[in-house]
Amino acid sequence: MRIFALQAGISYDIFMYHKRLREQARHYDIQWYRQTGVFYPEQLSGTPTAGVSANTWREYINLIRQAAADHPAHRLISPELMTTVGMELAEIPIPDQHAAVNGRLTELEKLSTSMPTAELVVGTPEYHPDGIYNSLVIIQNGTRRILERKRTIFSSAEQGTFTASNTLQQQCTRTLSAVCADLVGYGVQYPKLPQDTRAIHASCCWATPLEEGARYAAAPDEKRYTGAMTHTLSNLFARYPQLQQVIVVDRTPSSTAIPPLNCVARRKTHNGIIES
Repeated sequence: MRIFALQAGISYDIFMYHKRLREQARHYDIQWYRQTGVFYPEQLSGTPTAGVSANTWREYINLIRQAAADHPAHRLISPELMTTVGMELAEIPIPDQHAAVNGRLTELEKLSTSMPTAELVVGTPEYHPDGIYNSLVIIQNGTRRILERKRTIFSSAEQGTFTASNTLQQQCTRTLSAVCADLVGYGVQYPKLPQDTRAIHASCCWATPLEEGARYAAAPDEKRYTGAMTHTLSNLFARYPQLQQVIVVDRTPSSTAIPPLNCVARRKTHNGIIES
């Protein structure tokens, strides 16, 4: 009887787990953009936005030029740590790589003067006296400022390189910019999403192994990382009824062969009314 009761309990737990996943999934629709390039999601409000997904620096610069020419007043969002493509995480603190990152940021500042109405949101290391932050900066018409710093760092590779921020940098949070695993952090309510946030724009390098040096086969990678993304989005929409949209701009690290997980997730509507 005890064995039967234990089995019944386990079966019930499994049933409830899958039931919760089904209930979470009903909260949103998702549109994928599984390739590098520029994509233009339908926006709920605010500054028109485009995702600029690239796996090399030259590809990124060419796409920025193209996007700014086609849509000069857009906010152009890069993936996470775009200024470090071609570098290993462990190399980022090295002075020569610090100089290379600064050189790429300077290149973008000069480029931005030819597209003064465009806002470039760029993922980059921020070399600060307190440590190196995994940050987002805004570059517009030759000037640069900090937009956000990554707050959720749980991979061993990142922990050896970056300092986690304990403070939200943004003042206006109706549309919140986030860095990769911050989506996971907000999904489990640490840190908690601001109450007025209606949309999240996330810069990601999503398919990064949690353990430094780990390499996975292509097929398991697709299931592993796509499943992690949809589960994270489900958590966000289930936990925050006010959240209406999440835009993910991604790139693929050299450790995996899967295409980037660029996507736009939007809360479902019923007769034009957003479901909660």
